[in-house]
Amino acid sequence: MSNDAGHDYRLKNFFGWDLKGREGIYGPSAMAKGYAVSRNLLGGRETQEELVLLFTKGDREIPAYGDVLTPPQIEAMAAFVTGVRDGALPHPDQIFTVKPPAQGHYALLPGGDAARGKAHIKERCTSCHGDDGTKVLFDDGAYSLGSHARQKAYEDWFKILNGQPGSPMERQVRGSTGKEMAQEILDILAALCDRGAFPPGKATAKDVADGDGRCGAYLK
Repeated sequence: MSNDAGHDYRLKNFFGWDLKGREGIYGPSAMAKGYAVSRNLLGGRETQEELVLLFTKGDREIPAYGDVLTPPQIEAMAAFVTGVRDGALPHPDQIFTVKPPAQGHYALLPGGDAARGKAHIKERCTSCHGDDGTKVLFDDGAYSLGSHARQKAYEDWFKILNGQPGSPMERQVRGSTGKEMAQEILDILAALCDRGAFPPGKATAKDVADGDGRCGAYLK
């Protein structure tokens, strides 16, 4: 199951950051990742137990994760998928929509409150990322917090919800329902579209230009 070097085991490579496989952002209508599978985890009606069996034994498209993960780990994966699908957790369709490559592959949905998002960032993020999000750079110095979110919010929504493995970052939303948490995530991503408040700093990758459709009306 080789794909990106060093990432062969990652479920996000098969299903994408929106869990939809070829029907989502990794599919042919957007990023066209050759390793994305046809199964849309958010489009089925499998029970949690059926998903546990799928992840444990694998099928013609995905490997048997039961060979490398414990039953509780696989149960947690299945619970996460059903939580997103059934509304207990945020759904990607509440945060962004998939777009063609020429439009940046995705666009944030309207309805975000950037002022509220800045308050969330100040409360939850600045102790590690700094007031302007430039204290920690990502991908070998390519991105700041803001410049990454302006270009890869399809990925960052997932990290705001779940944290970042191998780092101190944990879940950064406080809502009690999937809808409430999705609103918090959209608010945070809307706030990070402000290039003045959250600049690239010393990041090496080029930031978004005026009119970039990924942030849409949130871009400043």
